[in-house]
Amino acid sequence: MEGNNTTNGSSLTLDPEEEYYIPDIYYNMFAVILFFTWILGSFFNGSALLVFFKNKNLRTATNMFVMALAVDDLAMSSICLFAASASYNKRWIHGDLICTIEGFLVYVLGLTDLYLLCAISLDRYIVIAKPLQANKINHGVAALSITACWMGGLFWSATPFFGWNYYRLEDSGVSCGVSFEPNDPSIQSYILSIFIFCFVGPFVLIMFSYYGVYMT
Repeated sequence: MEGNNTTNGSSLTLDPEEEYYIPDIYYNMFAVILFFTWILGSFFNGSALLVFFKNKNLRTATNMFVMALAVDDLAMSSICLFAASASYNKRWIHGDLICTIEGFLVYVLGLTDLYLLCAISLDRYIVIAKPLQANKINHGVAALSITACWMGGLFWSATPFFGWNYYRLEDSGVSCGVSFEPNDPSIQSYILSIFIFCFVGPFVLIMFSYYGVYMT
């Protein structure tokens, strides 16, 4: 399957003889789970945004991070519909272009989500553990931080368009993402980079922040 990078509509199916064959029951489970992820994600994140929209006094600098996270998660839950419909049909049905777009959107939203969670934890650390510095987190600082989170997610998600990795149909046949080809040094350097800068880095900062909050 690794050598097959095409995503041409209905021709993409997984044969039972192939290494990555997945029983039909799992496709059906994926479809149901992803569909309910869309329903619940849209309802809860949409409800949160509605509350912020109707209550101006809640739109504080700190809550701007929460609003940004809700927007990101609302969009992410909607992207689930592509994989849900593909799971229902047990193959990718949306073609090459949508495969690339879906893979890009999943990565940009997912990586931005990680950066926003990191920003929220740092905000909580400053407000709780460093209260004398809390007044420095105003709406302008929050907006700049949120923009930086989005730019970080966009940077790592856009680099595959410039030759550092590429988007392809995943082995499940129902979603798209970057390649994990083990024999390509360029692809492995990309995977290592996003692991360090998009997971390990934010994780360490989150742990540091909440440890500081806990100790305070």
